[in-house]
Amino acid sequence: MRLILISVTPEVINTSTDLCMETVAIWEADKLIQKFTYSICMAKKDENSTFKVLTLFGVR
Repeated sequence: MRLILISVTPEVINTSTDLCMETVAIWEADKLIQKFTYSICMAKKDENSTFKVLTLFGVR
């Protein structure tokens, strides 16, 4: 079975409490007892900007 799991991260006041965008999707895959093989992180500043592909887990 192939699943696409999507997660988002809200803006937070205290950045030390922020999680990587992929975290919730990874937790969901674990809960469903599914292995995941790919992760992609995409972001955009607002509805008029283009998508940017970000590095995994915020590593620069």
